[in-house]
Amino acid sequence: GRDIRIKDMNSDGLLDIVVSMARDGGVAVIQQSADGSWQSEFQSQFKSRTGEFRSIELADLNLDGMQDIILNGGFTGLGQDNGPDVYLAAKNGNWTNASKGLKSWRMPTPGLAVADFNRDGHLDIVAGGNTTGELDEKAYGLFLFLGNGGGSWQLARNSGLPEDGMPRPYAIRLADLNKDGLNDLVVTHGAPEEGSGYVSVWFGTAS
Repeated sequence: GRDIRIKDMNSDGLLDIVVSMARDGGVAVIQQSADGSWQSEFQSQFKSRTGEFRSIELADLNLDGMQDIILNGGFTGLGQDNGPDVYLAAKNGNWTNASKGLKSWRMPTPGLAVADFNRDGHLDIVAGGNTTGELDEKAYGLFLFLGNGGGSWQLARNSGLPEDGMPRPYAIRLADLNKDGLNDLVVTHGAPEEGSGYVSVWFGTAS
């Protein structure tokens, strides 16, 4: 696997394990039973040409009480539109793709975070990507996608986040660093050469 999250996926009061796979291009949902045993169910409908998703988040995006899956790092090819993938959970165990508006670049990265950044009651996505398809290690940026709670997304062009000029974002974490009640971003960046990797910090604003 590439990434892992833990939440109650089937509303039975027990924590389950969700893993984004490294080779099979899907997601494994490992459900916990009351007797302490585990049952793994591989979700093959999550497709990536490279056979992997490098990062995963879980959140109730459409406020139906069920945990939905958000993925980044899947890749369909340089000539194709790439970006995060969202799958909404259904009570029958199926998943519905809800990625409209997210395919905004040529190359994805593992960087991914989910929160209500504009405080409208709907969860949003911040993810790392490359809009040009160039393999230059400083051709990457950070992108904010605003959610509407119904499964579609809009790229916020004036978010203040750089859309290029930085090394590949590998991980994004959220915290209120300056205690103003807003989510701030802490991002780790890959090193284009030895010793040049770094961490960047981006403070949230009320606008």
